[in-house]
Amino acid sequence: MCDRNELELVLLARQGDKAAFSRLVLRYQPMAQRIARQAIGNEDLAQELVQEAMLQAYLSLAKLNDPTRFKSWLYGIVLNLCRNQLRRRKVIYFSLETMVENLVDENRSIAVR
Repeated sequence: MCDRNELELVLLARQGDKAAFSRLVLRYQPMAQRIARQAIGNEDLAQELVQEAMLQAYLSLAKLNDPTRFKSWLYGIVLNLCRNQLRRRKVIYFSLETMVENLVDENRSIAVR
């Protein structure tokens, strides 16, 4: 199985060959991990996102239009998951910031009374 090219592995994985998909994971997990770590800046969270990306790729393999482009398709999945994570983090940060500002404003208006 080691000498199979990407196209062969994708086609086998689409037919339900889990060993072929495992081989794709082994081949591209280091790239995915590097992308996620650089985007997120947290090793553990990056690892979780890569696992989620691999699961999404496995479940969506039939939607891959060009089986020769698995690597770039997976790259896109990882990036999208990282972007979504960063957006959630920003919203949470903004919400916390807003809550603190509101508390300060409330305390000021109570002190003025």
